[in-house]
Amino acid sequence: MKTDDHMLKIRKQLLAQAAKVEAAEMKRKQLDAKKYGKALQVERQVEKDKRKKQDMETIGKWRKGKVTESEKRKEEELLQLATGKPVKKKGLNDFIEERTGRRPDAPTKSAKRLAYDKK
Repeated sequence: MKTDDHMLKIRKQLLAQAAKVEAAEMKRKQLDAKKYGKALQVERQVEKDKRKKQDMETIGKWRKGKVTESEKRKEEELLQLATGKPVKKKGLNDFIEERTGRRPDAPTKSAKRLAYDKK
């Protein structure tokens, strides 16, 4: 038969061993969570880079005027769908006329004509 001291010693050893196993499991779970979080972060960064590259290509095409007719039509349809009215593209002259009330490319009167008009 074993003494109480010996049984307490065995019990402490069993509890310490159980605590070690539990700590190892906790550490493993934390490591797995860290790996999963890192994988998500990398996946999001890849998606972000892909979107950025696509946007830059679109901007480059637009700058060079290489936007295809189908892409233009899609943009117009989306804009029309969003606003509910047909889209009329405005140029610089239309914008200036809207702001000032006068077209910038309209002919101006010469100094001679203005002098005659004053009389």
